[in-house]
Amino acid sequence: MRAQIGLEYMAVVTLMIALLVPLFYIANQRLEVSSVSSRAKVAVSTIVTYANTIYAQSPGSKLTANVYVPIGYNNATSYIANRTILMHFDLTDGRPYDVFGITKGNVSGRLPPYPGYHVMTFTMNQSGWVIINTTAK
Repeated sequence: MRAQIGLEYMAVVTLMIALLVPLFYIANQRLEVSSVSSRAKVAVSTIVTYANTIYAQSPGSKLTANVYVPIGYNNATSYIANRTILMHFDLTDGRPYDVFGITKGNVSGRLPPYPGYHVMTFTMNQSGWVIINTTAK
């Protein structure tokens, strides 16, 4: 009788673990997707803020910012065009995710080539364009 109760208890515990493992996996993946997307928004927001700050100043102004670009960043499909900065990310669940920002003035230059910490330099040239240069940190 005791062995049967112990066996039934073990079967219930095994069933509960079998049900909880996929739930933990799904929750972890959603948390990771949320983390990457929020970090991506912060990166683009930082770039746009610094570009707007330089645009409001006189030609020859220069600022430097440290920007963290999260994992999943795809430089091949990211771009800077006129006043638009678009960064493309491939999330861990396989979905594409684009984050873009609109600047107050025209912007040109290079976005980071790969994920990680980067030092970005923002300079305003004589024609009123904000030039962005990126180096790895």
